[in-house]
Formats: sequence, C-alpha cells, structure tokens
Amino acid sequence: MCMNIAKKALLRPLYEYHEDEKIADLEKEMLQILNRLEIGAMGLGEGPSVLDVHMEFAARHPASLPVGVVISCWALRHASATIDKEGNVEWHPH
Repeated sequence: MCMNIAKKALLRPLYEYHEDEKIADLEKEMLQILNRLEIGAMGLGEGPSVLDVHMEFAARHPASLPVGVVISCWALRHASATIDKEGNVEWHPH
C-alpha cells in the first residue's frame, strides 16, 4: 500500500498540490528546502535540484512507520505545446 500511494503522488501533475492545505504547504516547503541544496540536475549544481514534491498519507498501525519514496528523473516528464506566429502558446495535456 505504501508504494502504491507513493506512485499515486508521483503521477500527480507538476505543481498540482495536495487537496489538504496543510499537506500542500509541507510539499511546497520541502520543495524550497531541497532546492536550497543547489545540487542541480545530475549533480552539476546548475538550476533546480527538484522540480516538485508530492506527498500522500494513509492510516497505519501505531507500531509501524512505513515510508515509500519514488524518485523520478526529470526526463520522464514531458509536455507539448503549439506556438503560433504571434507567440501565443497552447498547451496540450497528456
């Protein structure tokens, strides 16, 4: 179950935060903290280290604390758009 909800969090669109405001605030705070590390893409120190942080939570037995972490390479994410001659951008969701 732990890894299933971790995968659910991974597949949430970029910058779409959790519906619970407290969890959404935690996601945004973690994003800022992780990018302050200045590791950058592939550890080269340039640009952001993390594109987004998504968290999910579930009930658990008090004697356990399972944690599932799914890390996804930035190359896994992709988008497409059409840019017309006036420079207007139309995004195409996947």
